Amino acid sequence: MSYWALSHAAYDVCWSDLGLGQRPLVIDVPAVGATEAERADLAEDVRADLVARRLHDGRELDEGLEWALCLLARPVAAVAVRVVSDAGELRAMTATGRGETGVCAVLDADALHLRRVPAAELAASALALLPDVPPAVGTSVAMPAELLDDVVRRESTLGGVTAALMDTGLRADLARLVGEAVTAPRSGAARFEAAGDVEPGRPHRAAAGLGAPTAPTAPTALTTPTALTTLTVLDTERGRFLCQRAPGSDGRPWLTISPGPLPLLLERVAELGASAG
Repeated sequence: MSYWALSHAAYDVCWSDLGLGQRPLVIDVPAVGATEAERADLAEDVRADLVARRLHDGRELDEGLEWALCLLARPVAAVAVRVVSDAGELRAMTATGRGETGVCAVLDADALHLRRVPAAELAASALALLPDVPPAVGTSVAMPAELLDDVVRRESTLGGVTAALMDTGLRADLARLVGEAVTAPRSGAARFEAAGDVEPGRPHRAAAGLGAPTAPTAPTALTTPTALTTLTVLDTERGRFLCQRAPGSDGRPWLTISPGPLPLLLERVAELGASAG
């Protein structure tokens, strides 16, 4: 089997039964049961349902499902994804181990969806969560993150941001591109963050043979991520923009803002995953 779906309760119980510890924040869910007794009853119901679905034999979880959950808990490299669009919010995580197969986990309002994916296709599986939006028009521009931070604290309109950036010496067409990226009305947004190099956990039988929060909706969210390198996708009336924040050669964080065509997104998300390993 290469696809599994677990209700939030089943996900919580399976994770706990495997002793995997704290769940990754991006795909965390509330623990079931207000009391230990209530939790025990709910857990029995969950296990009975899993047995009926042939995902549990009464003693152990399905081997493929166990592998997928353990890989999420102990990845060699992982990317956290948060997507907000007109269709709602999705949170996801892609994870790889030492082998050539990874897992893409998508958490929606009803369930955790787990899919076995070739490691080389994980970036594409993450980007498949985004709606189809044409790229914006223009070229790319790089600047110190603190420069844009300062501008968007003072200006909130296209004209104001464009003029303020031109005052710093930025060319008019590049200043306008940045202004459109941070001020144009948005239909959605997504953020990709590396979350790799997790300390290995206990061995498990299934792995032996295999080697948010909402998305940003304000300009300042581009320059205040929690990870060292992040990718932010902005879907606007002017098209899709890609904003990459990464350390510059001068030691300061820099932003690169550009139109967001799919080939560029695939390249950048794949690089992000590779950097986490």
